[in-house]
Amino acid sequence: MKASVYRSSQHYRGHVIDVTCFLLDGRIAYQYKVRVMATDELRCEDSSVNGNHVTDQAALDEAFRAARGWIERYPLPWPFTPQAAEPT
Repeated sequence: MKASVYRSSQHYRGHVIDVTCFLLDGRIAYQYKVRVMATDELRCEDSSVNGNHVTDQAALDEAFRAARGWIERYPLPWPFTPQAAEPT
């Protein structure tokens, strides 16, 4: 267990994934946001309020895995441009 707040980000398939880990009742929980890289549009936001992780790394791994899974289910059309991010 580390600091009370830890942040990290990744790029994945035209998106930016931002993860924040935080202490919650002695355990580490996370929140992630998925944004379109080209437009900064927020596409998804989720969290693990159960806070069942004992290390920042475990929380980060699960958060990034969940966010990448969401992106795989709801991908942007190719190419990843502002026009592609607009609804049709």
